[in-house]
Amino acid sequence: MLLTLTPWVAWGFDFEHTTLENGLDVYVVSDHRTPVVVNFVWYKAGAGDEENGKTGLAHMLEHLMFKGTENIPPQEFSKIVARHGGKDNAFTSYDYTAYYQKVAKENLLKMMEIEADRMQGLTFTDAEFQPERDVILEERRMRVESKPQNRFFEEFSHVHMPNHPYGRPVIGWQKDIENYTYQMNHDWYKKWYHPNNAFVILIGDITLDEARPMLAQTYAKVPNVRQVNHQPWAVEPAFDGAKRYQKVDKAVQVPLWARMYRATSLFAGIAGAKPNKDDTLPLMVMAQILGGGNSSYLYQKLVKEQELADSVSVSYSSVQRGESSVDVVLVPKEGVRLETLEHAYEQALTAFSQNTLSDAQVKRAITLLKSYDVYGRDDPFVAAYHFGKFMVAGGKAKAFDDWLTEIEKVTAEDVLNVANKYLQVDHSTTGLLVQNDNQF
Repeated sequence: MLLTLTPWVAWGFDFEHTTLENGLDVYVVSDHRTPVVVNFVWYKAGAGDEENGKTGLAHMLEHLMFKGTENIPPQEFSKIVARHGGKDNAFTSYDYTAYYQKVAKENLLKMMEIEADRMQGLTFTDAEFQPERDVILEERRMRVESKPQNRFFEEFSHVHMPNHPYGRPVIGWQKDIENYTYQMNHDWYKKWYHPNNAFVILIGDITLDEARPMLAQTYAKVPNVRQVNHQPWAVEPAFDGAKRYQKVDKAVQVPLWARMYRATSLFAGIAGAKPNKDDTLPLMVMAQILGGGNSSYLYQKLVKEQELADSVSVSYSSVQRGESSVDVVLVPKEGVRLETLEHAYEQALTAFSQNTLSDAQVKRAITLLKSYDVYGRDDPFVAAYHFGKFMVAGGKAKAFDDWLTEIEKVTAEDVLNVANKYLQVDHSTTGLLVQNDNQF
């Protein structure tokens, strides 16, 4: 049975929301430009919900979700999607695990049917589990162990937040993966995979009226067997002072310098404090002005004028369940010591925070941020991804697009205020990766 129908307007076209009797929320976003629909299932369980010693379980189960059910033989799920002319995939983050299929409209019902079937009907065995654990170990070797920069950033993140889930790798620590058992993964599935801990986004050539009979035949039939309760995540205490992590790795081809400054997100403040939502949009604008491309402030200073760096990036995300960070990554020109680059960066940052920004600089950054978002939504999958990420972090669907108008209110004074507030070295972790000691 379908309940609570609510229409809203977002992205310049309508979306509708309904809640099934089993607690599953469904969002239907109509985009009739092409006869294609994305069936996107989001579970409010990710790597952030794992325990120490059991890291990577969310990602492991993502793999096992393709092993089959009583109605679908092992390894057949993606083959069914392909036979219906579609594409499918899945991904795991700290905040969620998500699965999707992109198909022609006439094949949507079949996608909803098989996705609903594995929502609680997964039947992987220990015999299937054991080799899949080896697959995960090999994936970790390829993605992390064999890539010096990836190894560094994994360790760097742990130094920055050793007590918080964001300081652990989504794929899991190697020793934890080696100690996985069938029962651990079975328990994870039974704990988190329930209709009232998930939501579905249908986006594309579909309306809610068209979707309602398909929902009744598929997702509405999944029983809600238990209430899911989320426990608060561990809090990373406030820093006593600046942290520093230096690594020498002979496999490194290009050295780099990085710094993570602790910052509020929309949904969590620093060290367990309430989020400072008024700071998130100025932080987005600040990151764009400082390091958002070749015209950015730091690029002009460190790459163009002083010729000390080959690349500069500054990033910040407001949409996550835990606290966020402002991340700066600098790659030096050949022969430039990281100590020299760091000193130049500090000088440039001081000058930025003490100078007056023009309204034109702020307006240009705002225009760029909005344009990146609008153009990205030309792809229904991208639109659904950002919409789902916002909601699983704690956002309300009707507030998803509010930032597009609210960001217009950000002033130069706001940007400089957050720069002086958050870009403090005492609340940061600095990382240096080199091939040999003399590059420091």
